[in-house]
Amino acid sequence: MWQDGGVGPVNSGVVKSVRIVRLKEVVRRTGVSRSRLYELMKAGLFPQRLKLGLRAVGWLESDVEAWIQARIPLHRA
Repeated sequence: MWQDGGVGPVNSGVVKSVRIVRLKEVVRRTGVSRSRLYELMKAGLFPQRLKLGLRAVGWLESDVEAWIQARIPLHRA
């Protein structure tokens, strides 16, 4: 439950859509291999995965996009 007693994030009365992306899509978007993603997560350098089921994981799309955007200034430095 949220602080306001509601059941989800609310911004001015509008509920934001949350999208979960699976491993294959994360690898495609980031260009980082599966094993490297898990190394980065372990080191605290990549967003943690969400467990979706017994053998299924995903990441919040917004977390993955934020990680990608944070890499751009490092590339241009």
